[in-house]
Amino acid sequence: MRYSDGSVYGHSATGTKVRMMRANPAVCFEVERVDDQGHWQIVIAWGIFEQLHGDEAKAGMHTLATRLAPMLTGTTAQPHLGPDGTPLASPHAHDSAPTPHERQVLFRIRLTEKTGRFEKR
Repeated sequence: MRYSDGSVYGHSATGTKVRMMRANPAVCFEVERVDDQGHWQIVIAWGIFEQLHGDEAKAGMHTLATRLAPMLTGTTAQPHLGPDGTPLASPHAHDSAPTPHERQVLFRIRLTEKTGRFEKR
């Protein structure tokens, strides 16, 4: 996931999580970073889920790619985009076209509220 301009961008395979966010776009999630018991950060955020399509999906994928690019290890780890700009299954998979349940969904959560805590000893 990537935070940019008051929104969090992410992607996921179509499944229970995506179906639930589509049915009820008011969402809440938690992000944790724990180095050890004396050094941690937690953020809880609320927002509105939006599935991205077309140009918005391309812009969202660019936002994610700029965050993930330093972590990529090779050309097979890079995302491949479909005609609508959303990520596809790996082109190295046996089936070149993803089935509907394998389709990657690019989304944005427009944050409406957030809170957090931390510990530094």
